[in-house]
Amino acid sequence: MNETVSDYFWSPTAASLSANLGYTFRNGLRPFGVIGVSSIELGQPYLTNLEDDSVGFRYGFGLEYAPEGLYGLSARVGYEIDIFGVDLTDPTYNYTEVRSYTLSSFYVSASYKF
Repeated sequence: MNETVSDYFWSPTAASLSANLGYTFRNGLRPFGVIGVSSIELGQPYLTNLEDDSVGFRYGFGLEYAPEGLYGLSARVGYEIDIFGVDLTDPTYNYTEVRSYTLSSFYVSASYKF
């Protein structure tokens, strides 16, 4: 069951449904928090004993800046985390174990509202 594979990797993708909750101050700063659920596909290069799809919990936080003087231009920085469990099955010993993993992302963005 403890097999080492040198070229094994994940190429995960996630889709999420989440709420972005925050408060905009008069100076244009808006701290926010993110909470929701996500669907994660690990994108494994070949079949393994790990389940490839999972549902996870998403949370995060960040800061947005949208000053009135820039008329629709805003900048945002944030950090979000997906926590999910994956079933590891060993059919030889009729054994299943759930392993927890964390995927995190840091982002910086700019947007303009017309």
